[in-house]
Amino acid sequence: MEHYLLKLSYSTTGWNDIVQKAPTFDQRLGPVRDLMATLGGSFASFHFYERAPYRNENLQHVVLEKFGIFGRDDLFAVLAFQDRHSAQAFRIALSTQPGIKSVELVSIMPFEEVIADSVGKAKAAITGSKYAGPG
Repeated sequence: MEHYLLKLSYSTTGWNDIVQKAPTFDQRLGPVRDLMATLGGSFASFHFYERAPYRNENLQHVVLEKFGIFGRDDLFAVLAFQDRHSAQAFRIALSTQPGIKSVELVSIMPFEEVIADSVGKAKAAITGSKYAGPG
Protein backbone atom coordinates (compact mmCIF):
# COMPACT_ATOMS: atom_id res chain seq x y z
CA MET A 1 0.00 0.00 0.00
CA GLU A 2 1.34 3.44 -0.95
CA HIS A 3 0.32 6.67 0.78
CA TYR A 4 -0.16 10.13 -0.67
CA LEU A 5 -0.85 13.62 0.56
CA LEU A 6 -3.60 15.17 -1.56
CA LYS A 7 -3.64 18.96 -1.82
CA LEU A 8 -6.60 20.38 -3.73
CA SER A 9 -7.89 23.83 -4.63
CA TYR A 10 -11.36 24.61 -5.92
CA SER A 11 -11.96 27.06 -8.75
CA THR A 12 -14.47 29.89 -8.38
CA THR A 13 -16.93 27.67 -10.25
CA GLY A 14 -16.33 24.86 -7.77
CA TRP A 15 -16.88 27.07 -4.72
CA ASN A 16 -20.01 28.59 -6.28
CA ASP A 17 -21.39 25.10 -6.83
CA ILE A 18 -20.67 24.09 -3.22
CA VAL A 19 -22.17 27.29 -1.80
CA GLN A 20 -25.30 27.23 -3.99
CA LYS A 21 -26.09 23.54 -3.58
CA ALA A 22 -25.03 23.42 0.10
CA PRO A 23 -24.35 19.68 -0.01
CA THR A 24 -23.86 17.67 3.15
CA PHE A 25 -20.46 16.19 3.89
CA ASP A 26 -21.61 12.73 2.76
CA GLN A 27 -23.18 14.12 -0.43
CA ARG A 28 -19.85 15.74 -1.35
CA LEU A 29 -17.67 12.81 -0.30
CA GLY A 30 -19.81 9.86 -1.41
CA PRO A 31 -18.86 10.08 -5.11
CA VAL A 32 -15.20 10.71 -4.21
CA ARG A 33 -15.16 7.63 -1.95
CA ASP A 34 -16.72 5.60 -4.79
CA LEU A 35 -14.11 6.86 -7.28
CA MET A 36 -11.31 5.94 -4.90
CA ALA A 37 -12.80 2.51 -4.16
CA THR A 38 -13.04 1.81 -7.90
CA LEU A 39 -9.28 2.45 -8.07
CA GLY A 40 -8.54 0.42 -4.94
CA GLY A 41 -7.95 3.47 -2.74
CA SER A 42 -9.12 4.86 0.56
CA PHE A 43 -9.02 7.98 2.70
CA ALA A 44 -7.15 7.88 6.01
CA SER A 45 -8.70 8.83 9.34
CA PHE A 46 -6.81 10.62 12.09
CA HIS A 47 -7.16 10.07 15.82
CA PHE A 48 -6.13 12.99 17.99
CA TYR A 49 -4.44 13.63 20.50
CA GLU A 50 -1.39 11.84 21.85
CA ARG A 51 -0.60 13.89 24.96
CA ALA A 52 -2.18 15.97 27.69
CA PRO A 53 -3.77 18.42 27.93
CA TYR A 54 -5.43 17.53 24.60
CA ARG A 55 -5.88 13.80 25.08
CA ASN A 56 -9.19 12.85 26.61
CA GLU A 57 -9.92 9.14 26.88
CA ASN A 58 -13.66 9.91 27.10
CA LEU A 59 -13.74 11.64 23.72
CA GLN A 60 -12.81 10.31 20.34
CA HIS A 61 -11.03 13.11 18.48
CA VAL A 62 -11.30 11.75 14.96
CA VAL A 63 -11.07 13.56 11.65
CA LEU A 64 -12.50 11.55 8.78
CA GLU A 65 -11.25 11.93 5.25
CA LYS A 66 -10.37 15.58 4.57
CA PHE A 67 -9.02 18.59 6.36
CA GLY A 68 -10.14 22.06 5.26
CA ILE A 69 -7.18 24.43 5.30
CA PHE A 70 -6.48 28.14 5.01
CA GLY A 71 -3.86 29.17 2.51
CA ARG A 72 -3.11 28.48 -1.12
CA ASP A 73 -4.98 25.16 -1.12
CA ASP A 74 -8.51 24.49 0.14
CA LEU A 75 -8.14 20.98 1.52
CA PHE A 76 -5.76 18.16 2.15
CA ALA A 77 -6.18 14.49 2.81
CA VAL A 78 -4.03 11.42 3.23
CA LEU A 79 -4.90 8.66 0.78
CA ALA A 80 -3.82 5.08 0.31
CA PHE A 81 -3.65 3.32 -3.06
CA GLN A 82 -2.38 -0.10 -4.04
CA ASP A 83 0.04 1.40 -6.54
CA ARG A 84 1.15 4.70 -8.07
CA HIS A 85 -0.78 4.09 -11.29
CA SER A 86 -4.07 4.03 -9.38
CA ALA A 87 -3.07 7.18 -7.50
CA GLN A 88 -2.21 8.91 -10.77
CA ALA A 89 -5.54 7.82 -12.28
CA PHE A 90 -7.32 9.37 -9.28
CA ARG A 91 -5.38 12.62 -9.73
CA ILE A 92 -6.23 12.72 -13.42
CA ALA A 93 -9.92 12.02 -12.76
CA LEU A 94 -10.07 14.93 -10.29
CA SER A 95 -8.11 17.22 -12.61
CA THR A 96 -10.69 16.81 -15.38
CA GLN A 97 -13.45 18.36 -13.26
CA PRO A 98 -14.30 22.01 -14.02
CA GLY A 99 -14.75 22.94 -10.36
CA ILE A 100 -11.22 21.95 -9.39
CA LYS A 101 -8.40 24.42 -9.96
CA SER A 102 -5.43 22.30 -8.88
CA VAL A 103 -4.68 18.80 -7.62
CA GLU A 104 -1.35 17.67 -6.22
CA LEU A 105 -0.46 14.22 -4.94
CA VAL A 106 2.74 13.89 -2.93
CA SER A 107 4.12 10.45 -2.15
CA ILE A 108 4.55 9.99 1.60
CA MET A 109 5.66 7.22 3.93
CA PRO A 110 5.30 6.61 7.65
CA PHE A 111 8.15 8.23 9.54
CA GLU A 112 8.90 4.90 11.21
CA GLU A 113 9.84 3.57 7.76
CA VAL A 114 12.08 6.56 7.12
CA ILE A 115 13.99 5.93 10.34
CA ALA A 116 13.97 2.12 10.19
CA ASP A 117 14.82 1.70 6.51
CA SER A 118 15.74 4.84 4.57
CA VAL A 119 18.23 6.30 7.09
CA GLY A 120 20.06 2.98 7.30
CA LYS A 121 20.24 2.71 3.50
CA ALA A 122 21.50 6.29 3.26
CA LYS A 123 24.26 5.61 5.80
CA ALA A 124 25.31 2.43 3.98
CA ALA A 125 25.33 4.22 0.62
CA ILE A 126 27.46 7.08 1.97
CA THR A 127 29.92 4.65 3.53
CA GLY A 128 30.02 2.33 0.51
CA SER A 129 30.46 5.09 -2.05
CA LYS A 130 32.71 7.30 0.10
CA TYR A 131 30.41 10.19 -0.81
CA ALA A 132 31.32 13.52 0.75
CA GLY A 133 29.19 16.55 -0.06
CA PRO A 134 30.13 20.17 0.45
CA GLY A 135 30.65 21.48 3.96
